[in-house]
Amino acid sequence: FDKIGVDLIAISNQDLYAEDFVQDAWGGLPLYIDEEDRFREAMGAPVYKGLWLCKPAVIKKSCTVSVSGGPKDINKKANRVGGDLVIANHGIFFERNEDSTFSHTEPSVLLKAARKARGFAE
Repeated sequence: FDKIGVDLIAISNQDLYAEDFVQDAWGGLPLYIDEEDRFREAMGAPVYKGLWLCKPAVIKKSCTVSVSGGPKDINKKANRVGGDLVIANHGIFFERNEDSTFSHTEPSVLLKAARKARGFAE
């Protein structure tokens, strides 16, 4: 991403444990706080509701996360899934919400979209 001049940022709707995330998981890269949760809302990220929380993939992820000691930011503001975006000055080149497995997009897919956003040939 650096080689093609793309900045990676993370966006969170709360600053709870933000410094820990930036240092431990995000490699010191920028983290923006969107307290109004406008990004996830604009992406159409679904809100966690009742039966969705009972899906096997959600339960499995919750148990895995609990055993590993985190996350520590599960609270009333943590009721939407996240996602991945590739944005350039003139538009959105890639958008994907997390699904029930909480998976993120493969870096190679994001890199391809970033190259397109920067005007590089495929």
